[in-house]
Order: sequence, then structure tokens, then C-alpha cells
Amino acid sequence: MASPGACQPVEVAIEAVIFDYGGVLSLSPFGGLARLEERLGLAAGTLSHVLGFGLDVPEPAPGEPWTNKWHLLEIGAIDIDEYAEWVAARAEQVLGARIDLAARMGEGMGSSSMLWPMVHEARRLRREGLRTAICTNNVVAFRSTWETHLPLDDFDVVVDSSEVGLRKPDPAIYRLTAGLLGAAPERCAFLDDHPGNVAGAEAVGMVGIHVVDDDVVAAVTALRAAIAAS
Repeated sequence: MASPGACQPVEVAIEAVIFDYGGVLSLSPFGGLARLEERLGLAAGTLSHVLGFGLDVPEPAPGEPWTNKWHLLEIGAIDIDEYAEWVAARAEQVLGARIDLAARMGEGMGSSSMLWPMVHEARRLRREGLRTAICTNNVVAFRSTWETHLPLDDFDVVVDSSEVGLRKPDPAIYRLTAGLLGAAPERCAFLDDHPGNVAGAEAVGMVGIHVVDDDVVAAVTALRAAIAAS
């Protein structure tokens, strides 16, 4: 897997660049959770556990069904109400109270949360002839919020997990995105803030770039180096 802000050697020309949304084109939601945990005096990782982001509910083996409600929400298999009830029950177990965390998860996706230097880099690359895409693990209820702050027409392709029924790091979602771009996976660069998603992209042949702690400068530098070397 690529180290933070770095990428593996490139042997073919990069024709397309695929961007995650949260943590790449906008501030990472995990950073917001960490700050909230600190304000509430909770141990690091507590809210991720409650929301189902943690490793306590792992991704299934190939061919096995999803059981994590967050994962099911991201592939459109359940609605936000079912997920909210699951979160409320977990909150009662972990925090001792049925706190409705899920109802507020779409907040904070305003224009101030956008990582505009990365957005402008995506626009620049497209003007220079590279095809661009967003490939995001997303929830139906949130898309109308974030897409109002990021014109989707700036990208050739948008692949939303809740619409296609696939989520990263399933190899199929990377191949689907590359196919819609008309590029072989080996000719795509992929940026994500989750190391497991970067590893998934690299496993299908993409050039993976791990965006760490919203560090746009390091990520753009690595992306430009990969393109220049191709």
C-alpha cells in the first residue's frame, strides 16, 4: 500500500484520476468525530464504534453478506431510519443513552468544509485532458447536501455506493469507475483518505495515493509526480 502522500512507481500513462469525496475533496468526517469525542470526554474511537465505522463490525469475506448497518446503508440496502435505530441502540449500550447521532451526520457538509485546493486541482486536470471521477462510499440521504457545494459537472463520472450497490474496497466498484471513464484500471490514479480503500484500488492495478489528515499539498504533489512519471 502507498505510504502517506506517496504512490507506487508508474509504468503506464495515467489517463484518469479518481477522487474520494470525504477526506479528499472535503474535510475528513473522522476528524470531526475525533474533535467531538474530545469535547465530550470520550475515548478515541468511541463514536466510530457507535456509528459502526470501527473494526468491531468487520467487512465480510468475499461472497458473504454485509451485517454492518453502516455498510448496508452505504450500498442502499437499508434506509436512514433503520440505521438511526441501530445507532441509537448501540449508543445506549456504549454511552448509556439513546443519543440520535445518525440524524446529525449530514450536518457540516457545507461549502466551508470543502478542500478547495483539491477541487481546483481536479478541475485543472480535466482542463488538461485527463478524465476525472468521484468514487465515494455515500448515503442516499446525504448526497443532496454535499452535491450542492460541489458541482458534479466538474467531473466526468460520479460513482455513488448507495446508487450502484457496491462500496469500497470491493474490487468491482473500482473496475466500474474505470470502465465508466473508459480507462483501464492501470491507467487510473486513485485518491482516498482510508488506507484500506487505497489498498483496494492498488489491488486492481490503480496508482493509489493516500490522503492523510486533509493534507492536500502532499497529496497533490504525489499525484502530479505520478502523472509526470507516467
